[in-house]
Amino acid sequence: MRIAFVGLRGVPAAYSGVERAVEEIGCRLASRGHDITVFCMSHHFERRPVTHRGMLLKYVPSIRSNSLEMITHAFLATLSTLTGRYDVMHFHALGPSTLSFLPRLFGKQTVVTVHGLDWKREKWGALARAYLRFGEAASCRFPDATIVVSEVLRDHYAAKYEADTVYIPNGVPTSEHKVLRRAGEIGELRAREYILFVGRLTPEKNVHQLIRAFRRLNTTKNLVIVGGAGHLTEYGRQLDELAALDSRVLLAGQRYGEVVSELLSNAYLYVLPSSLEGLPIALIEALSFGVPALVSDIPENLEVITHGGAKCAFVFQAGSEDRLHDALETLINRPESMLEIGRLGQTAVRAKYDWDAITDATETLYSRLAASANA
Repeated sequence: MRIAFVGLRGVPAAYSGVERAVEEIGCRLASRGHDITVFCMSHHFERRPVTHRGMLLKYVPSIRSNSLEMITHAFLATLSTLTGRYDVMHFHALGPSTLSFLPRLFGKQTVVTVHGLDWKREKWGALARAYLRFGEAASCRFPDATIVVSEVLRDHYAAKYEADTVYIPNGVPTSEHKVLRRAGEIGELRAREYILFVGRLTPEKNVHQLIRAFRRLNTTKNLVIVGGAGHLTEYGRQLDELAALDSRVLLAGQRYGEVVSELLSNAYLYVLPSSLEGLPIALIEALSFGVPALVSDIPENLEVITHGGAKCAFVFQAGSEDRLHDALETLINRPESMLEIGRLGQTAVRAKYDWDAITDATETLYSRLAASANA
């Protein structure tokens, strides 16, 4: 089959779970003989290889603004595919999903993957939020099939739209323990002597609360924050100011590959204090390394850490800086309890979030759509 992916910044993955999902699924589909094309934002890549891990990369421009970047890129990418010989057009996220009806007019099968209810994110203004709400409805009405990455999203679409969506989560690669080498450029870090956050620095991640809660702790451990604020320069400045008040807080910026693997391999605790998630890929990756995790009690996080009716991570009340502080204070004084819960989390996510099984499910959906088109 000839398959095109639209609605992401591009690959190699360097920004979010959407890019990682497309790269991991796309490369596996390519290895199985499918023709895979990924449409990438041209200004996000200084180097523009033609192929990556068996996938063809095409670069398309966009308007460089927080609210217009993705939709203009997706629109131009979609236009360029309408006369192409693609069997399936696969759109990602709510904004791009509003375009998924166009390829159907040209006889192509379309799929949308919903990674989260993006209109809930604090960064959007009123107009963008309204458009993304429209995208939520469009995502289950315009395409031939809708994938959701969490059971929480599946239940939401069933209750609100009576929509029959396909649950296919994102996954994690097999993780290997790394010693601290390249990560040393961030600071003088020692194994199990730092608390870690990895993710996008957006207000709903509540990293500001994490820094404030950590600063109240009496500990020699560091807090390492890995991620970038993107267009949200004001929020980035807020985090810079908070971190500058405590030398134990290290803002590492955006890091990828080996450095992140080293940090996850040796962290004492991974913390995800979000008030909003789709499927928290960074949490799943942390658990796959056997890192004990402390997460807010939002449904999307609880879905990941619940295995066989039991929780394989520590939990605190979302939005409460005091409860976050209390949980951190308890856990830094209970090192004996950390390793066992880390092992439980690792076992749980490796069984549930396997990229090969996820690719199987995606390929099966594509084949079903292709068969129905030819019937």
